[in-house]
Parts: sequence; C-alpha cells; structure tokens
Amino acid sequence: MDRDDQGEAGAGPAGGGLLPVGPALHLPRPQVPPRGRRESLRPPARLPRPLPPRQAPPPPHGAAQVARPPPGPPPHRPPRRALPRLRPAPRGESPRLLRGHHRLTSNDFVETMVLDGTFILELFRGAAREGFKQLGYCRNDPIFAMRGTMHSIQRDMIMLENQIPLFVLDRLLAVQVGQPDRYGLVARIALRFFAPLMPTDEHLRRSDHASSAEFDPLSDVGLHCLELFRRSLLRTGPEPPPRFWIRRGSHKRKVEVDRRQQQLIHCVSELRDAGFQLRREKTDRFWDIKFKDGVLRIPRLLIHDGTKSLLLNLIAFEQCHMDCGNDITSYAVFMNNLINSDEDVAYLHYHGIIEHWLGDNGEVADLFNRLCLEVVFDINDSYLSGLSEQVNRYYNHKWNTWRASLVHNYFGNPWAIISLVAAVVLLVLTLLQTYYTIYAYYWPNS
Repeated sequence: MDRDDQGEAGAGPAGGGLLPVGPALHLPRPQVPPRGRRESLRPPARLPRPLPPRQAPPPPHGAAQVARPPPGPPPHRPPRRALPRLRPAPRGESPRLLRGHHRLTSNDFVETMVLDGTFILELFRGAAREGFKQLGYCRNDPIFAMRGTMHSIQRDMIMLENQIPLFVLDRLLAVQVGQPDRYGLVARIALRFFAPLMPTDEHLRRSDHASSAEFDPLSDVGLHCLELFRRSLLRTGPEPPPRFWIRRGSHKRKVEVDRRQQQLIHCVSELRDAGFQLRREKTDRFWDIKFKDGVLRIPRLLIHDGTKSLLLNLIAFEQCHMDCGNDITSYAVFMNNLINSDEDVAYLHYHGIIEHWLGDNGEVADLFNRLCLEVVFDINDSYLSGLSEQVNRYYNHKWNTWRASLVHNYFGNPWAIISLVAAVVLLVLTLLQTYYTIYAYYWPNS
C-alpha cells in the first residue's frame, strides 16, 4: 500500500498487536496536509457554548432568521452531569484498553470513550429505526440533518483506527435504557446502520437460506463494528485455524510441493483467448466464486467511492488480527489478477459482474491494481487456491486454446460463418470435380 492507502486503511496503529479504539484519535498528531484526512467521529460541538457578542457576525439585511434548537443539549445527548453515571460502564475494561494510550489519564480516557460511545449509539438509533426527529434533533442539525454527512460518517466509522469494542457500547446502552440484559442489540442495529456499505444488492437464493438462518455474527464476544461487518459479509462464525498451523508438522517435501503449486489466475483477456466464459453468479455472497467446465462464475460486485477505503480497512484488519482469516485479502488478490486493464473491467461490466459509480473503467482497474500493494499473501493459504489450480490446469490445455481460437476467428459473427460454409462447399465441389476428372481419364469406357 502507498502512504495514502495506509492512512485510509488505518493500519499503522494496529502494528503492535493491540487493536486501536476510538480514543486513539484524540491523541496529539503531527500536522498533515488536509487533502484526505478525516477528523474524529466526535462532533466538535456536542456541548453548545454561546459565542461572545463581539464574535457573533451580524445577520445580513433582510435575511430570515434560521430556527435554532433550544438551549441546552437534547434529552438524548449526554451532558457532563451524566458522565459520573455512565463512567462505570467502560471503567471495568479501561486498564486493558488504556495500555496503548499512555498519554491519557484514566478519567480522560473513560470520558473520551463515553462521549464517543454515546455519539455512536445516537447514530445507530437515529439511522436504524427511530429517526433523528424522534430523538429530538432539529431539521437543521449540523451532524444528523445532512445526507452527505451521514454517508461520510459511515465510511469513517468502518475505519480500523475508529473502532470501539462492542461490549463498551452494550454497557453504555444498558445504562441509557436501564435494562442490563440487552446483549447483541447494539450489534444488530450496527449491521442495519452499515447496510448501505454492502458491496452487493443480490437476494439470497433458496439454497442459501438454510446456511443464512444458521449464520450468527454475534456468536463471539469482544467484536467491534469492523469485525462485525466482515462477518456479515462472509457469513461465518469464529474463524478456523489458519492452514499453515496445520501444515507446520508435515514433511518438508510437502512444503516444497506447496511452494511449487503457488500460482495466480490470469487476466480476463487471457482467459477469453483460452476459451473461458465469465458469467454472473446470482448470490449475495460476493466472494463465492465458482468454476466448472470452462465457465467462471463470479457474483456481482458494487463499487462506489467508499469501496476502496472499505476493502483497505478489511485487509488491514486481516493482516493485523491474529485470530482472523484472509478471505477478503484472497478475494482482493484474485480480482487484482483478474483485472489488468479497462478492457477487462468493460467485459466484466457488460456481463453484470461489476457495477460501479466511478469516473471510468480505468479507475476501477487502478483501484484493484493498487489495493494489494505490499500486502503479505500466500496463495496456498487462500480459500481460492483450489479454484486457481483448476483454472490454470484448464488454461494450460492446448486444445482449449485452439478451440477458442477457431470459434473466435471463424464463428465470431454470422458473416464469418457464411464465409466458412461457402469455403467448405467450394472445397467439396473442387474435390468432386477432381475425382471425376481422374476417374474419366483412367476408365474412359465406364
């Protein structure tokens, strides 16, 4: 990843093995150019303070006065007098989380988590079900009234460096509503809040409903929003042990064979020249790629301006977290090798495999080509390793390439087919004429 991508993914703070939480953003940071840097999720004016009269600009002549919210925070916003009642919620876990934030005192750390946590809960409640108007916010609220701002907040909250453990949000919500046994409620409303970021709009097939009913993203504790979103994408429970842990006790010869089998898939143009057909697989599991009899079926992928940031943060989380697979990384590497040019993107878009809202197809190709720079990845430790081996075995058969060349050159359009048929008929007639000429020469009497 380049520097911009690293800043977008937020992989830097997690390099020491401790996943960052929201208060990491409140530490002093060096000044950086304002080209792509986003600020903390904490709104700058949670506790409104009136400006002195000399600093308030006079309203323009004849301009209508904008309706202002009543003085004081709305009933759902956490005033400072409520902090002593909310502080015990995350204080039980604050020593463990505070190890990576030695510049903050315990009280400042807990207060920061409470303010950020209550703001996140307010977002979840307002965007998921109740609506911000029902929560007491005005139509001109600077945070909750702007539609574009909400989309940016969703993208910021999915960043790796902005994560707060869900058990902290669970305890804060329990204090707010006065019901301690509300485990899993925050996770459910969080999934509804991040639903617009899903990279697919397909519906479940009948064969997928059974496995979807068994899927439970809340099957483990200690999740944050990014890991919860990743589990909802993959529809998996707790991660199985990585393959290299299983292979560790195997013979050295087996490891050498695995190294020789490392291979990557070819791009779309090369696969088409070798006789492959790429078709759209109708499923909501965008990672569920299949191959059979020369047909590569890929689910539909929606690409918008936040897809790069989303995938970068998911890849960074998989690279940093010990008990995590590499499914998103495997998918990104697969698409990186599948797409080499804008022609490849155009072909996938024509067949409904990729739908994007970027400027042109070249930007999509550049997105995937730059996505996995400097990412450590082993193809043998991927869920797509078997599929890649099948695709490359089919690709190496010369007969498939010859047949594809024949179809492409002589059966690509109706005029080529007519020309081929006319040539065959002319060849047959020429052979018949030659035969009868030779026959009449040697057997004239017959």
